[in-house]
Amino acid sequence: MATPLSASLQDYLETIHTLLERNGSVRPGEIATELGVRAPSVTKALKQLDRAGMIEHPSRGAVTLTEAGEVEAGRITRRHLVLRQLLVGLLGVEPEGAENVACEMEHALTPEVVERLAQLLTFVDARGSEDFAERFAAFRAEHDADACLAKLAEDLAPPQTSCLQHGKDAP
Repeated sequence: MATPLSASLQDYLETIHTLLERNGSVRPGEIATELGVRAPSVTKALKQLDRAGMIEHPSRGAVTLTEAGEVEAGRITRRHLVLRQLLVGLLGVEPEGAENVACEMEHALTPEVVERLAQLLTFVDARGSEDFAERFAAFRAEHDADACLAKLAEDLAPPQTSCLQHGKDAP
């Protein structure tokens, strides 16, 4: 893939992948319903994904993934699953909220970070993730999050550059 897909196009690709897994075929109207967008938005996204070589969409036909689209959709889906497991299984975030946060985070992580998170989750799971989750829940109940943030801010070195220097908007 020459040009990275935007977060929006990644969402479309992930949705197409999910719908194909669930239903066996995908029509543009199903994508619109799943994402809560209008048909013209889907048409525009499908054209971009087609130009990127991720999908095939004959006029008035079903949408299918190309081999490259299948590979990229798999990467996106795995990132999402790793993040959801981190948030729900390890950090104890409510599943509904975790889904939304995972959707936002999945676009920002590099492959290296996703690999490390997957290794961390596998490491914790091999050593008893239920025990870890229970101990962490007990810790959270006893320790104020703001106090933890303040302690970390004291202990950690400040960043060498700002987010704006990295081309990111400040929070």
